[in-house]
Amino acid sequence: MSLFRCVLLFAVLLIAPDVRAISTILNYQGSLTDGGLAANGPYDFQFQLTDNFGNPIGAAITVLDVGVVSGVFTTRIDFLDSFGGADTKLEISVRAGGSAGAFTTLSPSTPIDPTPYAQVSAFSEYSASTQSVSDNAITEPGIATGAVSSRTVAAAAITSVKLAPAAVTNAAIADGAVNAQKIASLSITSAQISSGSIGTAQLAVNAVTTAEIAPNSVKLADLDGVEGTALVSSSLLPSACADQSTSLPGAVVGDYPVLVLQPNAVLPFGVTVTALNASVANSVIVRICNFSSVTVNLVNLPVKLFTLR
Repeated sequence: MSLFRCVLLFAVLLIAPDVRAISTILNYQGSLTDGGLAANGPYDFQFQLTDNFGNPIGAAITVLDVGVVSGVFTTRIDFLDSFGGADTKLEISVRAGGSAGAFTTLSPSTPIDPTPYAQVSAFSEYSASTQSVSDNAITEPGIATGAVSSRTVAAAAITSVKLAPAAVTNAAIADGAVNAQKIASLSITSAQISSGSIGTAQLAVNAVTTAEIAPNSVKLADLDGVEGTALVSSSLLPSACADQSTSLPGAVVGDYPVLVLQPNAVLPFGVTVTALNASVANSVIVRICNFSSVTVNLVNLPVKLFTLR
């Protein structure tokens, strides 16, 4: 039986120029003696990674008919991702090339120098990938402030289901970032609009039409005026008119007044009642005219007044 002896000359990782594409191939060169003499010719080798206790790591790799010249041989072996960072040894077995006999395990095993673990360091930049991080493993406290930017977020990656209620504030929205194309039809309701947040500066000319206004949704208070009720009384000769000042709290000088009769009011034939102007604060001038041929006495005619400004 041949007595084999193998001495490791060097073993290095073949590293591509781009660190993101590091190879896992181990370039192994050794010196083999057979029966005390430098080996020559083809030999079969079997390589097995083990831990410090001799337990195998991954599957063994067999390389057949490796040419050995004056005892020196070189081969390439690829253990893929078997280098996990712990101390690792390389167990080598050999037999004559072209034979079907058993492999002879060489002793001692060869310690693997730190060089192969360069892949662990290189991959650390990309450790937060689906290959190494389980779902939901990274929580909010584990993300540094400013670590996520528009450059690191894919287009359309963030949807409404990924945003907590009120998570996006005014400070998080750049000026001009939200336009009509980013707002779905009917997606903004009155509940999402704070009081006073929309002014004339936020509305384009002709932007609001009757189609955008629900029935009964606009009240006098929305037109910046005031409203109130009053009782009008006057005694008028035929073809005569009379003006009277009627109280309307909140009216300001220059308001445009409008007068309507209350539902229970009865206006005599030939008589008109009109609001003229707000010439004094908190009041409106009301004009009563009698176009009939008889004297008319109005007593507490109920009217409703409101102003526009």
